[in-house]
Amino acid sequence: MNTDTSITINGVEYEWQPEKGTFDILGTPSALFWLDPSLLTMLQPLAEEVGYNLFRLQVAASSSDGTDQEYDTIVTVLGDTFEEGFAQWGKAAGSAGWGTFEILYFQPEQGTARVRVRNTWELIMQRNLPKRWGCPFIQGKVIGLFSRALKTNCWADEVNICYDEQNPYVEFDIYPSSKTISTELAKERRLAMQEKEHALAIEIEKKTQQLNAEKIKAEAASHAKTKFLSAMGHELRTPLNGVLGFAQLLASATKSPLNESQQQNMQQILDSGNTMLSLVNNILLFSEAGVDASEMVLVSLQPKATITQLIKSVLPMANTRDIGVTDHTPDKLLNIRANEHYFREIISSFLINAINYIPVRGEISILAERGTAGYQRFIVRDNGPGIASHHQANLFEAFERLEHATGPISGAGVGLCTAKMLAQHMGGNVGFYNNPQAGASFWVELPLATQD
Repeated sequence: MNTDTSITINGVEYEWQPEKGTFDILGTPSALFWLDPSLLTMLQPLAEEVGYNLFRLQVAASSSDGTDQEYDTIVTVLGDTFEEGFAQWGKAAGSAGWGTFEILYFQPEQGTARVRVRNTWELIMQRNLPKRWGCPFIQGKVIGLFSRALKTNCWADEVNICYDEQNPYVEFDIYPSSKTISTELAKERRLAMQEKEHALAIEIEKKTQQLNAEKIKAEAASHAKTKFLSAMGHELRTPLNGVLGFAQLLASATKSPLNESQQQNMQQILDSGNTMLSLVNNILLFSEAGVDASEMVLVSLQPKATITQLIKSVLPMANTRDIGVTDHTPDKLLNIRANEHYFREIISSFLINAINYIPVRGEISILAERGTAGYQRFIVRDNGPGIASHHQANLFEAFERLEHATGPISGAGVGLCTAKMLAQHMGGNVGFYNNPQAGASFWVELPLATQD
């Protein structure tokens, strides 16, 4: 049995070490692959991923590395002239499956040459592909070797290429050129980057147009909503005010005094009507706060007078539950930059919530203190039960009524959410905290009209 594990072909030594599962060529670890599918399935996805031009140049750059050493071997070992050495080198390379190399002509004085390579592995591997990338591996070798031979920078173009199964070949024209693989590689990378940037710019423009179209639709829908709610507000308020007005007239009639049962029924009509009117007003205010506030007018406002008026307006409601409301703000407050209507609604929302939700005979106070730099903080504090921890995250959400979704306390659950939006429209914010002793404090911070 033949136990030799080495062989020399065209001056190239091949050695197998079966016990290790390794294979060397000229003492260099090597491996054998099927061209199709093994090698093809490794290279084709890379070519498609990076683009065929960039892939070609990258392969050529890799294969040209080391050609200086190969040239020295050709000139000093394999032949007396470059042509003889190249022919011998081609035979050695052919024994490794690189094909057969032939110089068709060589004109050192003009610095030109033509080389034909038959049956190179690149041609055989790609012959069944619908899209091919040529022979950049052989191109890199040819450019490197002939640049040394002609003592000038050369380039090699694929001028003829044939993938015929019986006779595949490629021919290169070699000539002096200022092009180098590295410069062409850098140029192709810049071009690939520009193409990506262009594609990205087109995608951004497309998305921008879509967003603009959606914005126009949203603005149109918002305008239609605002117009509808404004019209409906008028339509709802008019009959409600009519019902309340006639109910008040009946309640105060002297010619035919109402008996106790009729008085209770009339009071029910008044209470229900006022509740309904309050709900309508709150929903409309919530809708108004949810639209663009770019046209909202902000002025320098003295808040003390507004707070005093608000306390007077809620006292009748507070008295029905025997709740005290006290103003602890200084007599002279710094002016704030705000919209008076919006400021009134925020404080009113805090006061009404406190009156509704704390126990009877409770206490409410209004305080003012300096907030963050350039802001004034207004606080509505009560001595009620405070806000349970599991409700705190949703406190300022729209239509959130916590555990009072059903029960005797009416409301739409938009007061605190509306207050937050109104404050933000004025450049401020709202918040709350539970008091150390008992109850909760709701606050709004608004910018000062002048910085002190």
